[in-house]
Amino acid sequence: MALLLFATLASGGLVLPNATTLALIPCGRAAGSASALIGTLQFGMGALAGAMAGHSGADGALPMCGMFALCAAAARVAPRLAGRADGDAG
Repeated sequence: MALLLFATLASGGLVLPNATTLALIPCGRAAGSASALIGTLQFGMGALAGAMAGHSGADGALPMCGMFALCAAAARVAPRLAGRADGDAG
């Protein structure tokens, strides 16, 4: 379990900063504001996920695993909701 958690968090640490940088390329002069918005959304969603896991009433790693699954499903659905059926940002 600990090895899977490490792999999940380590891969996020490698991918997320690069994805944020690539997402800011089209923003030009508004890149600072876009970066602030991305940071605020990440912080807010993390707080919401932590609160939901904490209020689930279950003990152990089950709430954390449930939030990982829920966030992964939301990440899979989000491009489709944004009108990008293939998940391509371009």
